[in-house]
Amino acid sequence: MDRAGKPRAHLYVSNDEPVLDLSDKAGRPRVMLGADENGARLTLWDEAGEVRAVLGADKSGPALALVDKAGKLRLTLQRKPAGSPSLHLSDQDGTVIWRAPQ
Repeated sequence: MDRAGKPRAHLYVSNDEPVLDLSDKAGRPRVMLGADENGARLTLWDEAGEVRAVLGADKSGPALALVDKAGKLRLTLQRKPAGSPSLHLSDQDGTVIWRAPQ
């Protein structure tokens, strides 16, 4: 609870997965941390309640995804199952405009 008596953090179990949710002063979700047998993820929401970033790690490796205000995936950074890194940058239409490796 914050000073105003509003709950701002929630720790619970959903589908056998522990979850920690953090909310802003208005009660909007801003951060979620979850884990299960496949891995863990951290999700970040903006002030409008839109998902803007997801960081995860599972059996295939770590990954980061960044989303713009329109909900379009703009950046992905991950480690491929074979161990090599991968980076994709997309334009406002979701078209990949740059990637590495090529």
